[in-house]
Amino acid sequence: MCRNLAMLYVRGSENARLLATACIEVCEKCAQEVLQFNSERSNQVYAMCQQTICSCVNIIDMGNQTEMEAKNPVVTPASLFYGIDLRETLFN
Repeated sequence: MCRNLAMLYVRGSENARLLATACIEVCEKCAQEVLQFNSERSNQVYAMCQQTICSCVNIIDMGNQTEMEAKNPVVTPASLFYGIDLRETLFN
């Protein structure tokens, strides 16, 4: 889901904001679930969920740019996708 979101965002798809909203929901539920456990691994997953939520919120906020900002785009910082990339790292 996160990888698809990153691809949609880079392509400039309007669907990126919709998927970011769904991703936030999934990550919030995942974070709630891992709070039940008391292990280093669950703490890592919780932190990853929180970082990914922040990344998705930034993607949604970037979609609300004014017309002037859209004509003069700024380079998207790589840190925007930090939480998204972290999932694959933790999984591996």
